[in-house]
Amino acid sequence: MSISLSISELYSAIFGYESAAFEFDQVTGFADVTDLNRKEFGDYGSPYYSEDQFGREYYLPVTVSFPDKDKAKVGILGAVNSLKSWELPHPVVSIQPQKTIIKTPLTERQGSVIELSQIDLYEVTVRGVMINTTNEYPEAMMKQLKDLFVIGTPLKLRCAASDIWLNDVGYKVVLSGISIPEVRGVKNVFGYEIRFISDGIVDLVEI
Repeated sequence: MSISLSISELYSAIFGYESAAFEFDQVTGFADVTDLNRKEFGDYGSPYYSEDQFGREYYLPVTVSFPDKDKAKVGILGAVNSLKSWELPHPVVSIQPQKTIIKTPLTERQGSVIELSQIDLYEVTVRGVMINTTNEYPEAMMKQLKDLFVIGTPLKLRCAASDIWLNDVGYKVVLSGISIPEVRGVKNVFGYEIRFISDGIVDLVEI
């Protein structure tokens, strides 16, 4: 299937801004030239590059792993689910760390004393584009999104950008919400936005 718009243009039509992750010449700096000295993997093992469904290389792939209930095994400790993974289509990831600060106002002068600091959670948002290779609704990808949403257990999120923040919690996240904006006038292309929060507890620290 030929696409009249580039992935970056589709992304811009859905989310309001373009991403250089889908224009390989912008990633390397040279049209049709690959930097042989580039770094292929992040420090925690996730790849910097992958190929999309059309065989085109793009930057910062995102993979979500989750229990495969169809391949659950029953052992001494009960049911054990194996994991299956899904590389999210045409993703762009952003991270929003959240911290809780407890302040005590001073009674005799202006200002406050910061007593306790807590790393609350990490919010990770992945925005991307789903494209069906036929000119039909991307039903299979939508069903996969729905399956992710209804899973009642933590997921594992891997991306070179988010690994830095999620390494301490074993890359475990909980899916908190999904949005599915459309591309008007195109029936086989839909956007998606998946919001994750880190699954981990960090104690308050006195400072």
